[in-house]
Amino acid sequence: MKAFWVLLKKEWVLEWRRGYAFGGILLYLFSTVFIIYATFRTVDILTWTALFWIIAVFVSVSAIGKSFVQEGEGRYLYLYTLADPQIVLAAKLLYNFALLFGLNLLIWGIFSFAVGSPVQLKGQFLLVLLLGSFALSAILTFISAIAAKAGKSGTLMAVLSFPLLIPVLLTGLRITQNTAAIQGMSLDTSGDFLIMFAIILLSMGMGFILFPQVWKD
Repeated sequence: MKAFWVLLKKEWVLEWRRGYAFGGILLYLFSTVFIIYATFRTVDILTWTALFWIIAVFVSVSAIGKSFVQEGEGRYLYLYTLADPQIVLAAKLLYNFALLFGLNLLIWGIFSFAVGSPVQLKGQFLLVLLLGSFALSAILTFISAIAAKAGKSGTLMAVLSFPLLIPVLLTGLRITQNTAAIQGMSLDTSGDFLIMFAIILLSMGMGFILFPQVWKD
């Protein structure tokens, strides 16, 4: 646990030391929302949901794509001697989850201010944001490790992650539409939430099983 908290602190310190990376993500976010506002002004439920999750996915790829790519060979060797690979992955996963959840909340706030928000069941929407952020971070963190070991190719990460992100995107779309489809009426989304939980468990399980092999290479 001591190594876990040390690695988690390292991720936080490096993120804020490289302020340009986070600033670039915010610039992309504000620019995208401004273009949507200038184009549509107001959007219907289906369009709002689609645009929200498209922005969330692209912001997630931009934010997590550098997770392992930023590590130099010397730092890889240092981390390898410092802690078990599962601890390294867990620290990066938790930090990336917190980062994505904060960014998704920011997207919701900015998007709602610019074009309004059709969300009626805010508690349910917050839950799907929480689970969606965890699923995205679990998938993208492991894919970032593979891409870094394969030559630090951003193209490779996009190609590998896109098929895995589709179930998360579709499930998030369905649940989000249900939070706004009928004014304040709670719809049965238990099946979709179970799918999201299954995606998270499967992604984490595969990551913790396969990451030590990637790490040793």
